Amino acid sequence: MVSNPGLYSRFTTGSSLGQILDAADAPHTGLIKALSLGLGQNYAISGFNITKNSVTALAVASGEIFRDGELVSVSATSSDLTLTANVYHLIVVNSSNAIVIRTGTITTVPDYSAGDVIIAAAKHDSTESHIQYLTLGKTKNSVSIARDNSGYTEMGTITSDADSIDIATTNSNADINLTPHGTGDVKLGTLAIDGDQTVGAGQDGHALIYTHSNAKAALAALPATYSDSDAVSAVEAESTLVLQSGVTVGTDLKLSTSSNNVVIENVTQDKDIIFQIDDGGVDTEVMRIDGSTSRIGIGTTTPDAKLHIEADANDEVVLHLTTEGGTSGSVQGKAHIGMSHFSSDTVPSATITVEEIDVSDHRANMTFSTRATASANATPTEKVRITYDGKVGIGDTSPSTTLDVNGDVSGDKFLVESIQYELASDFTSAGAIPGPASAPSLTLTDTDSIYRITTSVGNPPGTAALDVVFPATSGNEGLVLKIIFPAIAGAPDDLLLKSSGSDTIIAPDNSVLAASGGSHTLTTAGVYEAICISGSWIFYKIS
Repeated sequence: MVSNPGLYSRFTTGSSLGQILDAADAPHTGLIKALSLGLGQNYAISGFNITKNSVTALAVASGEIFRDGELVSVSATSSDLTLTANVYHLIVVNSSNAIVIRTGTITTVPDYSAGDVIIAAAKHDSTESHIQYLTLGKTKNSVSIARDNSGYTEMGTITSDADSIDIATTNSNADINLTPHGTGDVKLGTLAIDGDQTVGAGQDGHALIYTHSNAKAALAALPATYSDSDAVSAVEAESTLVLQSGVTVGTDLKLSTSSNNVVIENVTQDKDIIFQIDDGGVDTEVMRIDGSTSRIGIGTTTPDAKLHIEADANDEVVLHLTTEGGTSGSVQGKAHIGMSHFSSDTVPSATITVEEIDVSDHRANMTFSTRATASANATPTEKVRITYDGKVGIGDTSPSTTLDVNGDVSGDKFLVESIQYELASDFTSAGAIPGPASAPSLTLTDTDSIYRITTSVGNPPGTAALDVVFPATSGNEGLVLKIIFPAIAGAPDDLLLKSSGSDTIIAPDNSVLAASGGSHTLTTAGVYEAICISGSWIFYKIS
């Protein structure tokens, strides 16, 4: 019996078994040596077509070899290879990846040099050349990975197809660990994993696990059958990050989960979290979360409020809030900003609203609403309105002048109610809005009011003057009346100012405008005041 030493190219003797000798058994021993190269993962794969250019001259085309586990492309010969008659040769790719010829003897195949990968054996006799290719023509390969368990025990394989390279374990409980030496990194594409981290994969679910200390992040938990949607591609950014506990990026940013929520956290105390984009080749910051103040800044690196937005330049829209809008031709578009002083409120305490003035109209009114009752979550009601054309209504939802106030107006020195009268000489046709109901005269009885009085020509024109009567001075001393006359029609629809009883109407220079029981015809529109003194009204124009 001869024991197998487990090594290639070692001859054995013993038990009456003779040793194979080059001189006696050529050229077989040389071919055996050549074949052992292939068994050592160095062999020709394809190509290397040979053309005979003369009786002893050969040209070899380009081809591919497998050298030390790597695929290598080899160029064609630049000059012919020469055969010696009746001698064995080896055509090889040498250590410089050039095609050369090794020459033996008439009885032996030549030895190969270090780094040679054999393409073919060749011999030439007096009439023709003979070629014996030693290429494999393989189109794919795989690797079986084993451990010594009193024999060959396969632990895993590396295989490939058109879409992927698969590293798989044979034992369902086995891990795949990539462990760098010392301070070296394991890199997956552009992702570098520090030396104290590991990457493992389990066959069940084909989950790729990235581990740092006890934190884990499962990248793309793939099904048993792979498809395009399952592929983990850092370049195409199509991978799915499933956080099981947490993962730290570098030393400053941590991604984790809490109660099924995703948490993005700065690891180093008080450090900011910055969001930036590649803006035309320039890294541009778009938002920052201040780590020391818990404030958000957009357009600013030093936010001084919970949310601080700063425009890039002056006279820009800093914040633009929009809604989907109303349905063209049927629904009026509205957008609301709500504010509450109770965090538990589900309905805002106050709102600012922008509303389309009508369906299919890009003009808008703005309203301000507040909650009028102490009831929680009561809907705010409108208090102020600014119309698209610049009219303001306070307590008035449809203002018709620049400022319409429905209610009291207070200031430093007065509390007044604005009353507007439009008087016409013929009440049956033109009427008064909302003036006196039955006679062409108006007594100024409301001493807390500012009166706005306009006269107009009736239809048909009237024949009598319109009277504005001051209240009696007795008991009203010191009272000041403010009267606005925007327009006065004039004769025959004059506007007459009259006093009551024996009172008079005088000018500031003490001249008499209307004697006792008399009247004063007012012809000029404007803003007037009347001050009550004992027995008289001082009447004068202020603008």
